[in-house]
Amino acid sequence: MAIRKPSEYFDREKASVENVIRGSIENPELNTFSDAYDAFKRNLSKVDVLTDFSETLGNYQSNIEKVNHLSEKIDEIDGDIKKLLTKEDLDKALVSQLLFLEECIRDVQEKVKGINQKNLTQVKLDVSSLSETVNTFIDDELPRYEKLVSDSEIRLTNRCEVLEEELKETLDNIKDVVDEKYIDDFNSLASLNNIPNSALDNSSVSYGGVTLNLGDTDATPAFNLSDATNYPTSSLSGTISAAQLANTAVSAGSYTSADITVDAQGRITAASNGSGGGATIRAATFYGANASQSITTETTVDLDQTLTTTGTGDFTVSASGVVTVVNTGLYVITYSISTDVTSDSTRTGTYAYLRQAGSGEVTASRVYMYTRNLATGEATGSKSLLINVTSGNTTFEVRAGRLTGPETVIAIGTESTFTFYNVS
Repeated sequence: MAIRKPSEYFDREKASVENVIRGSIENPELNTFSDAYDAFKRNLSKVDVLTDFSETLGNYQSNIEKVNHLSEKIDEIDGDIKKLLTKEDLDKALVSQLLFLEECIRDVQEKVKGINQKNLTQVKLDVSSLSETVNTFIDDELPRYEKLVSDSEIRLTNRCEVLEEELKETLDNIKDVVDEKYIDDFNSLASLNNIPNSALDNSSVSYGGVTLNLGDTDATPAFNLSDATNYPTSSLSGTISAAQLANTAVSAGSYTSADITVDAQGRITAASNGSGGGATIRAATFYGANASQSITTETTVDLDQTLTTTGTGDFTVSASGVVTVVNTGLYVITYSISTDVTSDSTRTGTYAYLRQAGSGEVTASRVYMYTRNLATGEATGSKSLLINVTSGNTTFEVRAGRLTGPETVIAIGTESTFTFYNVS
């Protein structure tokens, strides 16, 4: 088997790599020589998709999302470009070729061991040729390979720059269109003076049971205030009927001598039939046993006899005719005094009044009597007063005396009375 020249391997690898790079540049649909380049092609396809922006206002939000997505993809493209075939990739390819050469050399060395001098000479020639091929690859082919890679990177960079400019221009156009559209819409809204209720989702409002269409008015709305709190009573007007009052615990009806309970608001909170009997009556009438008591000099008329009384617990009378009212209250007090003279000579005047608590004269209690002579008979004076007795055991007495004339004057006790009647 003839030994293959290492240059043949290099020629084959060189042609393969070069053709692949040229084919990839001229025809993007061909398979590439590295994973990085495949990623680059996919990103170019993504860029083509990202240029599909809608210029209508209805797709504005979708375009904004695509712009954001485009920004992310540009970042990915930038990262992938950095990962494209670089000088490091070239170094790795060269190392792999050198490893292949080393393997071929080892194979030659194994075969040299068993060849003669003639064959050894041929091997030297082959090695020389191999060295020449390697030098040619390093001096000629490798720079060309580097140049192709560099040109590819430059073209990719240029295309990305062009794409970036196109995207910026497209975004600016979208922005101008959207701004113009929204400005028109805003101007249209600003010019609206009347929106019909039929164009609204909610064309009425309801508060407190009162419903009004938008734009309507009601100067006296009949609000339902059943749930109102802290509503001032000063704001209420009109008449509250019995039907509007809350029921109490008292049963409706008539009560006899009712016992009732009234609260601070004047409401009857309890009622029941009473035992009857009414108010307690306190009354008494007194008169005198002496038919000719001298009153020439003023004295207390001796009305010490009890004609009638409601009880000694209410009134008492002394021997001189002084009556004690035991209980306080409002009393009607009436006295009547009959007087006369003992001789038939001259005209005589007498007087009488009511004294309270042993001194003084009760206002407006005085009366006057006039006797012409013995033959004309006695004279009578009376007075009735309503007096408020504010202290228990208050005393009252009738005082009488001669006003004019020299004659002896007497009080006829049997014809005189002293009456007390408690009215409250």
